[in-house]
Amino acid sequence: MKFFTVLFLLCLLSSQGYAQEYAIIGGLVRDVDTGVSISGLDLDVYKSGEYDKPVSSSATDSKGRYEVNVTPGFYYDVYLRYGESNPSQRTPEVAREGRVYELNFGIKESSNFTEIVIEKYGILIFAFIGLIILIMIVYDVLSSRRGKSSLSDLVRERDQIQKMLDISHEKYLKREIDEETFKSISAGKQETLIELESKIKELGGKAK
Repeated sequence: MKFFTVLFLLCLLSSQGYAQEYAIIGGLVRDVDTGVSISGLDLDVYKSGEYDKPVSSSATDSKGRYEVNVTPGFYYDVYLRYGESNPSQRTPEVAREGRVYELNFGIKESSNFTEIVIEKYGILIFAFIGLIILIMIVYDVLSSRRGKSSLSDLVRERDQIQKMLDISHEKYLKREIDEETFKSISAGKQETLIELESKIKELGGKAK
């Protein structure tokens, strides 16, 4: 009997220890005008300052609530994927083991349709501008390969590509462009940047 009692206590303690390995971020999303909770909205959670890939994603349930487990030791930003604005909140402190952080959102549900329409047209406009910039860059690259590129030309070309990638990445994080558009703009550009940095270094320039 004592053996089973000790075994039960050990299991209980180990399960408690496991449960406390995480911090919890959760909250309620509701309409600020009516107070009604909103279900089915997507949320992404990022480590603050690291926005390449979310550490967790979730969606509000039928009661408008969401909840995710995160690793302690970091600040976290929660982005609500809603219309054009994509509101966000940050944890008030570095996430601590076993703590629960309540981050609630209030939005205007009635404006969502207008925001989504604006967002879609914004994506098309930005994609068109990105395509024009990409064509110009490709033309410059092909032209420069016909002769020996000067150091200043290579630096300018590198900076143009990097600027385009930075703008695309910022627009993607804000959900002003979708993932497919972002990938099409970024495709192959990283490899081009590496080649440019190598050429700049060969010509005695300073690589980033």
